[in-house]
Amino acid sequence: MKVEYVHSYIGGDIDLIISGAEFVKADDDEKMYTEMEFAINAYNTGYGLNITLSPQNYIELKNRLQKNGKVIVSYRQECTPYGRVTDAWSNIYVMNGNNLELVLGDE
Repeated sequence: MKVEYVHSYIGGDIDLIISGAEFVKADDDEKMYTEMEFAINAYNTGYGLNITLSPQNYIELKNRLQKNGKVIVSYRQECTPYGRVTDAWSNIYVMNGNNLELVLGDE
């Protein structure tokens, strides 16, 4: 399973990106599914979030994803005017072409 970490263009810090082809391959390959699940869970853990990808979440993402699309996991946070983090979460988007769709999470 190949993943990328890039500076966010969604508004967070660093995004985790999984190509649509790689993401869909995980459906038929238990090892790839485990690696994909690990990458997403490790990304969230790195930001101190206890969020995991459930099998139902995987199916929902896969059903909205085109083969040439991407799955993007993006860290988000709310802060006080003084920079204190008051809330943090991750959003999972599907990007097909130029269409970015929030599938799991909150804006």
